[in-house]
Amino acid sequence: MLLDAVNEMLFENFSSISVKLPYEEGALISLFHEQGTVERIEHSQGGVNLQGKVAGRLLARFKPFETKA
Repeated sequence: MLLDAVNEMLFENFSSISVKLPYEEGALISLFHEQGTVERIEHSQGGVNLQGKVAGRLLARFKPFETKA
């Protein structure tokens, strides 16, 4: 079972995404950094613009904040 979990994490599909996360969404900002790959970060008034890749299982959490790249 542990091997299956490790395999799933290693070979999980990642998708490119650009989001603008309000500073109030600190948990999502941390999640992007911890479980995704940040390719670009820009702080702006009221939020953080992040561009990178996140696991497919996390996409739904970021979709409400998605922006055009």
